[in-house]
Amino acid sequence: MKKIILFALLLLPALASAYRLEVAQGITVYTINGEKVSSHFADSYQLVKGKNQIAVRFDGKLSEQGKKEHFQSKPYLLTFAAKSNLHLEMLSERYKTIAAAEKQGMAIFKAESGAVQIEQIPLPAISSTLPYVNIAGLVSHYNEKNGLYFSQGGMEKLSATQLAKQQSAKESKVVAQLKYWYSQATAAEIAAFEQWQAAQ
Repeated sequence: MKKIILFALLLLPALASAYRLEVAQGITVYTINGEKVSSHFADSYQLVKGKNQIAVRFDGKLSEQGKKEHFQSKPYLLTFAAKSNLHLEMLSERYKTIAAAEKQGMAIFKAESGAVQIEQIPLPAISSTLPYVNIAGLVSHYNEKNGLYFSQGGMEKLSATQLAKQQSAKESKVVAQLKYWYSQATAAEIAAFEQWQAAQ
């Protein structure tokens, strides 16, 4: 029993330093700090005290000349320093305003209080065929490419030197794997591979 109470007391500072993210209707959260969100329909999500990154998308109704028009945005990557609980909503309820802003790659989301400055960009797609079928995968690709990683203090960025070393190590690993499989291949498999390589 003493161990359980001690463990709970140790967790209190960590829990106290976390903030909550709430989103307006129509906004779906896909990732928080590189981690895929298990439920897109939660009432609130946990943020770290520090720099956070979330991937979100709006899919709902916006006003258009007195009527409601359906709008689905591209996924956006939002980066901000959490200093308190945050309620995320659309920059405007007007269809034309949001559609025009998205077309220009501008912000379409805002914090309810307006006190938190949010950097936001449309999440770059890798393929033109079903570009957003795997949003969490796109976030991982973007973070890896840009040297972004997450610690208890929030989002951090590798220096250009660290990023170059990381990419070099990754390339070396691929070369090592190619050498291994080449050494394991039969003469017929090597010939087939060389034929494929010549055709590229």
